[in-house]
Amino acid sequence: MPFLKNKVCLFLILAVFSAFLNTVEAVPAADLFTINSRHVELNVQFISEYTARISILPVRNDETTVGIGTSPMLSESLQTGPVFQSRLLNEIDAGRLRNKNFSISMAGENLTFSFRHEKGELKKTIRIDTSSGKLSLKLNGSPIFGLGQGAKQFDRSGAAYPMVVGSKHWKMYDYGGTVPVPWLISPEGWAVFFHQPSGSIDLNDDLITFTPADTNVPIDFFVAMTASPPELMKEYAIITGFPPLPPRWTLGYMQSHRTLAGPEEVLKVAETFRAKKLPCDALIYLGTGWCPSGWNQGHGSFEFNPDVFTEPARLLKQLRSLHFNPVLHVVFPPEDLYGSVYSTGVSPSDTAHVYNYWRRHQYLKEQGGVGWWPDSGEKLSLNGRAARIRMYYEGDRRDYGSRTFALHRTGFAGMQRYGGWLWSGDVYSTWSKLREQIPMGLNTGVSGIPYWGTDIGGFFPTSELTGELYARWFQFGAFSPSFRSHG
Repeated sequence: MPFLKNKVCLFLILAVFSAFLNTVEAVPAADLFTINSRHVELNVQFISEYTARISILPVRNDETTVGIGTSPMLSESLQTGPVFQSRLLNEIDAGRLRNKNFSISMAGENLTFSFRHEKGELKKTIRIDTSSGKLSLKLNGSPIFGLGQGAKQFDRSGAAYPMVVGSKHWKMYDYGGTVPVPWLISPEGWAVFFHQPSGSIDLNDDLITFTPADTNVPIDFFVAMTASPPELMKEYAIITGFPPLPPRWTLGYMQSHRTLAGPEEVLKVAETFRAKKLPCDALIYLGTGWCPSGWNQGHGSFEFNPDVFTEPARLLKQLRSLHFNPVLHVVFPPEDLYGSVYSTGVSPSDTAHVYNYWRRHQYLKEQGGVGWWPDSGEKLSLNGRAARIRMYYEGDRRDYGSRTFALHRTGFAGMQRYGGWLWSGDVYSTWSKLREQIPMGLNTGVSGIPYWGTDIGGFFPTSELTGELYARWFQFGAFSPSFRSHG
């Protein structure tokens, strides 16, 4: 009898398990939501009263979803939970979500999100091609701004943007260094931020078309809806982080130096500024390598040039006594230095290989250096650029309790969270390049990077470089956050 009871129990268990499997398999494949023939899950969240986050997460064979993971672009304080979650087309077709200021209706097949203002006015429709993962939305003849620094200015419509760092696609000497920020803001009262994956953005044909570089990873983007430009910018800061205050002296005039004849010239320039009562808060020294005689002993060197800074601590102390803040140029960070920082979700200041690089800077700080000019860096990955900027911010704050000044030539969406400054790159000294700096600065600003400026006078001299061009560029620099002469 016990044997029969055990057989009956086993039979019942198998019957229940079989019924469960039949229930799971009962969902026809045609009813599953797919992107590029891959089973995915749709998540929609409201992160504020003005912004929604839409995430499309691949579903593995074991029915678990692939998460977004840690990202350097997003604020660490960004917290939400899904208000809509589904893997089925019929549920998506019926989906309608309402926030305080706008609502979202959804339709499956070729996935469509319609965003309506609180009064019911249709503001924007975003479509996702489920066969390719491309996202598109119409501009309706409206201009569009943002996308970071570099490339076509001012209205971004009518061109394609590969979103590549550096100057490979758009020449830096003409358009400035490219620091792509996948944030587009419209005067119609909406904005969109493409978080993952990386991809290209085409603004031809009165459309915004985002083509993911890889559709096998989550698709994640944010849509903000408000007619108030300050509120739209606040929403971007909620997504990527708010900028900290810089040191007060960084908002004054900075004089950059190239080749130095010796320690006498270093002091003579500083004393001349004070004797003539010319306002100046910082003296910036280029490294040896791109000039015959700079502050250090060559590219990548952290040792003072003995022909210029014979007694570094004494000379820097004299500059400080004249109320100057010395800033030192640093180039070519190790390309593989930062790769694992964000993938492990830890702070660069707590990561041994990053801290070892930061320790090389500490001697310069202790000798009297105040700020940093981390040049180059285009070969770094996104994680590398993020960790480099974060290293300067956290290193100064942790070890010296000071606000950071670090002027970069490259960056990423969210660099403002770590106080990263940016300049437009090595442009020609021409009237047309001066004219282009103005819209470039405005687009950089509406891309969430507030601390920005140019090489006053341009970097590469041309026959157009006259006293008048320099004076006009100087006037523009006076109204830029970074007021710095270099060239």
